[in-house]
Parts: sequence; structure tokens; C-alpha cells
Amino acid sequence: MGAHHPKCPARLRAVECYWLPALETFKPERLLVSAGFDAHRDDDLAMLDLVKADYAWVTEKIKTVAERHAAGRIVSVLEGASVTIVTPRPAFRPVR
Repeated sequence: MGAHHPKCPARLRAVECYWLPALETFKPERLLVSAGFDAHRDDDLAMLDLVKADYAWVTEKIKTVAERHAAGRIVSVLEGASVTIVTPRPAFRPVR
């Protein structure tokens, strides 16, 4: 899974064990991503404690599913976060 914050592996395992298999079963024609950053460790609202590397990891997994089933089609919508310093970099990774 890479170098993630110590409190995050269970959340990332949920992506790997539940989200990704569901996407593989569903075989989407395109992926719509609501890119919110409330789960970032600097955002006090959700307290999910994710870091930028976690968002990048999830993005790479989404891109892999999109390439396999959706001809790479991803629509990503940026949501707000209460901490603006966390949004710029990971928010635009899917469009690269």
C-alpha cells in the first residue's frame, strides 16, 4: 500500500477489499469521482486522518479500474474542505 500514515491502513484496506472488488464486478463504463478532502488529517470535521499519499493511492486505484473497464474515462468533481491547503495537489491527479 505504500507509505501511509499509521492510522490509515484499515481505511485503505476497505478501499482494497470492498470498493475495488465492487467496481471490478460492476465494470463501469465511466467513473464519477466526488473528490472531497474532509478525510484529510488536517481537517477537523471527519477525523479520518488521511494524508496526501493516501489520496494519491486511491486515485491510482481508480485510474486502474477506469483504464480496465472505462477506456480511462474519469469525471472528477472537486468538493470543498475546511482546510484549503490540502486540496490543490491531490485534487488534480486524476486529470493528468
